[in-house]
Amino acid sequence: MLQWDTTSTYQATATATTLGISSLVAQRGSGIGVTYLLDTSSQIDGFGPDDALKVDLGGAFDIYDFTFASVQANDTIVISIDSNGVYSGNPYPSNGVSITSTVGQNIEFTVAGWNDDYYLSSISANVPDSGTSVTLLGLGLLGLVGFRRRFSK
Repeated sequence: MLQWDTTSTYQATATATTLGISSLVAQRGSGIGVTYLLDTSSQIDGFGPDDALKVDLGGAFDIYDFTFASVQANDTIVISIDSNGVYSGNPYPSNGVSITSTVGQNIEFTVAGWNDDYYLSSISANVPDSGTSVTLLGLGLLGLVGFRRRFSK
């Protein structure tokens, strides 16, 4: 499982833009967001220029859960994974969004309107099963069959 923290085995990298121009990723006690010269709230917001927070997980993951902070009843969060829109809505008051069966590497968080703002608190994801376990099991069973035939003669 991947969590947004500094102790994770997999290190995600985040970049921020404001109106398509590079901005700073800001970490606050409640999560991460975007900051630039005119907006010091450090939230992902639509107050004035639209912000985008892009997270590169460093590899393909089965993404299933996001947690946000400072979400209000009027905020609309927009999430895209590998440029495909997967969520647009308001998770208030739970502040959590679950997504099923979505494998991807790049996640973008934006807003839908001028009065939307929030922080990203966590991302939960698993490394997708590549089928290696099934392959190893099959090879092991073939080995047992061959072993039994050899000694049954």
